[in-house]
Amino acid sequence: MGLPLFFGLLASVGLLAALGYLWRSIRLGLGAEGTAQFRTQTTRLERARLLDEKRALLQGLRELSEDLEAGKISQDDFDKVEKNLKRRAVRVIQALEADIAEFRGAALAAVAAHAALSTDSAGDQTSEDTPADESEEAP
Repeated sequence: MGLPLFFGLLASVGLLAALGYLWRSIRLGLGAEGTAQFRTQTTRLERARLLDEKRALLQGLRELSEDLEAGKISQDDFDKVEKNLKRRAVRVIQALEADIAEFRGAALAAVAAHAALSTDSAGDQTSEDTPADESEEAP
């Protein structure tokens, strides 16, 4: 009797786990949960790739200038390669800027709110610290 009970409990636990995973995958498929986290991870990976590409392009531009100065390449070749590298760098930088554009507005609003709070609290302290009688008297 003990062995069938053990396998019955084991099967029940397995069934509950399977149902839990099925429920979660259905909710994920319908967009109820986890999609923001997935997008954030994808965005992080894409941003890291863009940052790596930006570093490589800027390093390539530096090395290209060094090669021109050392006489390893002609001015004509330099101009062609530099134009291509700069065009790619602009696209990468624009993609990075677009990635943070949605957060820029929120960040500026938070800074403005903080500055307003700081200004209000500084104004309150000044009026509390300086009595009205002393401001009118001259030494």
